[in-house]
Amino acid sequence: MIILHIYPVITKIQTCNYEAPHGALFLPSYIMDNIHLGTIATPYGSCDLRASISKYSDNDALAVLIEGTDDGLWSPYATLSVNIPEHAHILDENEFFAKDWSENEPLAEHLLDTDVFTDTGKAVPTGFVIAPVWRLNVSTD
Repeated sequence: MIILHIYPVITKIQTCNYEAPHGALFLPSYIMDNIHLGTIATPYGSCDLRASISKYSDNDALAVLIEGTDDGLWSPYATLSVNIPEHAHILDENEFFAKDWSENEPLAEHLLDTDVFTDTGKAVPTGFVIAPVWRLNVSTD
């Protein structure tokens, strides 16, 4: 007799009227800090957002996860940072590689408007896109 265990597969995470594609979210093992970004109007609707700051384990580069709530319960909304270890040496303190393409494209401009993040003007190639370097303007110490 063969017993098959069938487990449900989550293919989308939905929060604040935005559906992130499977695999698009980075879930850090620990959070260094949470920075409230306020209510932001995006093409997906208005949502109260915060940035959860962590570090990638292989090179200590900043990892930034955007979380959202419309009911008081925080849940993943977007992964703002990307880990590019071969270029991490160009990052200064409080800088990270921002994912401003694909599903993050409509969100990136709104996040820069919060003054929590600044585009430094630096960028590196990764795959078929260019990853800009953003600065976190808030101390995480």
